[in-house]
Amino acid sequence: MTEDPNSPLRNFELFVRMVFRHENDGRELGDEPYVGFICDRVQKASEEGARSVINMPPRHLKTSIGTVSLSSWLLGLNPSEKIQIFTYSSQLAVDIGFRIRAVLRSSWFKRHFLTRLTSDRASVTDFATTAGGGVYAASASGSFIGRGATVIIFDDPLDMDDAGNLEKREKINQRFDSAIMSRLNDSKIGRVVINGHRLHEDDLSGHVLATGGWDHIALPFEAPRDQTYVFGARSWYRKKGELLRPNAFSQAEVNRIKLIINPDYEALYQQFLGEGHSIRIRRDQFGSFTYAPKDAPIVISVDPGHMLVRRAPLSNSPRKIVGQLLS
Repeated sequence: MTEDPNSPLRNFELFVRMVFRHENDGRELGDEPYVGFICDRVQKASEEGARSVINMPPRHLKTSIGTVSLSSWLLGLNPSEKIQIFTYSSQLAVDIGFRIRAVLRSSWFKRHFLTRLTSDRASVTDFATTAGGGVYAASASGSFIGRGATVIIFDDPLDMDDAGNLEKREKINQRFDSAIMSRLNDSKIGRVVINGHRLHEDDLSGHVLATGGWDHIALPFEAPRDQTYVFGARSWYRKKGELLRPNAFSQAEVNRIKLIINPDYEALYQQFLGEGHSIRIRRDQFGSFTYAPKDAPIVISVDPGHMLVRRAPLSNSPRKIVGQLLS
């Protein structure tokens, strides 16, 4: 519990604003409506048994709110929480652990909360509180056997460079289902947060959302339609085309992002909530036929990574070419 049960920092949004100020040399967090909405929804992730997926575009405080602030705040309210944080790389785990530990060591945090860190277990990725709680941060591919958790946060499960790698996507999804989820001390009351950009329809966010039972907190970079968000006693009306942070991105920057990120803009920035359709090709999109339909289009797909095989000269007939390639 806090030293002052009426402390304003029991409110998660106010706590997030203090963390932002702490990490940005006293600069205040802006008043963009999405911040209040996200904080209201993420605060519910502290409830027993909560399962939450947070999807936001880059540079919109996803990790600051959903991982660093949430972990610090939960430990402030309950210093016996055992929080495990996983991510795609060990370096990112170090960065996140460092940020959380710095918040817990700050003078403003200590003024409002009784939570204190021990001196004998205080590494960046593995530190404990005097009440038996703490934080363990690691790469998802690392070893964490024997450690139990009351809260699991998976921040950026997949590297952007691996979005199109089927083997790595499936490996992450399987590791989450088996090794990571088994870390909860009590699956009924333990809380789990997946905090990441959408990178593929079958990334970890898509994987768990397909099973049902997860609270989905998702905001597109650019509003695809008019929408009203209601949270607590507040509401936020967002017009079609409006950015989450209108003052942070010029139209020229938006155009540059769309040009550079294309064709992944719909996933990484819109979180698959826009008007565009998936540009990913899936196995179930290909049917099979005993006979080719009359006048059906013919598509020849060539994998340049395959070894050269010497064949007879190809015919000028498209259908005969297909037959030769498949022979």
